[in-house]
Order: sequence, then C-alpha cells, then structure tokens
Amino acid sequence: QSTASAWSSVPAERLRQSIEMLTVDPHLCRSVPLTTVMRNCGALWGTSIGTASTYELSEAADFFDTFISHNWTVGRFKKWCTLAFHFNFGAASITMVLVCMLASALTALGFLPTARNASGFILGLTSRAVAAPVFFFTLFFGRSITRLFGARSPGVFLDKACIHQEDKDIQREGILKLSAFLGRSNEMLVVY
Repeated sequence: QSTASAWSSVPAERLRQSIEMLTVDPHLCRSVPLTTVMRNCGALWGTSIGTASTYELSEAADFFDTFISHNWTVGRFKKWCTLAFHFNFGAASITMVLVCMLASALTALGFLPTARNASGFILGLTSRAVAAPVFFFTLFFGRSITRLFGARSPGVFLDKACIHQEDKDIQREGILKLSAFLGRSNEMLVVY
C-alpha cells in the first residue's frame, strides 16, 4: 500500500486533531535552566505548589534538552541526586581522573607530600585525599560553576516552572500540550 493511500485512509478530522495537538503557541513553550532546577540542593522540588514567581523562572523556548517526568511522592533529595548523576556523572568522573593525574605528576616531581607504607613503598597522599571530594563537588555543583563562566545550562521542561500554576486557563492549555512539549524534547528523563 502506498503512503498516499495510507494517509487517505486517515480521517481528515483525526489528522487535523493530531497536528493541532503537536502545535504549540509560542507563549506556552517554556524551559527552565537545569542549574535553576538544581539550585540550593533542588529547592524547587521542595513542594508541589507553584506560584507566578516559579513560572518566571522559565523562559520562552523552541525546544527542550530534556523533558523531566516525575511525581511528587519522591523526595527532593532523591530527585536532586538523580539529576546530578544523569547530567554530571561523566564530567565528575573525567574531572576526578584529571585532578588525580595532575596530583600524581606533581607528587612524582616532588612537589606534593608522600608517605611510606609498611612494606616501604612510597605512596602519594594527595590523589587519595582529593579524589572523592573532587568527584562529588563536580557531580553536585559542576554545572553551577561552569554557568558562572558563561557555559549554557541545558533547558529542561519541568511542569511546576514551565506550566503556569496560578492562571488556570494558561495551565489548562499547557497541560493539553504536554505531548507537544515531549515531542520538542531531545530526551525524556523519568524520575520516580
């Protein structure tokens, strides 16, 4: 069966409804920077109640880097950790390895302290001391630091900030366009 005949078998009204469902008015399509969502250990996740100021955290957008699907029964800390691991694990791992390599090189050159173990082997201390702190600092705060230097933060869809929570007409329009928002997203992250 040809593509043309397959399309002709779809009722025109159903096709119109499908296209309308995926069409988004520019005033409805809004994203919030990931750094805003993660700020203050995920404070935005603290309560499900949204306000006009919560909505103002978002800005007009043509697409989303990530559509975040979640429920309010999962606590703020777990969501914050999930986002940190999803978005920052690679950068945290690379940063830790590079810092440890630098510390090892500086130790080998005699610039950093060493110790001897019971067998008499010389051990570098700095790499061991900095590995975990560097990893976790980068994991949880790396994006905020790079944003200070002008790096772009991924734009995410988070219902509380991207759908107006006080204007019920705009809220209803936004809820009806969730599938369109998902269609404009590069990925979907499910946080449950």
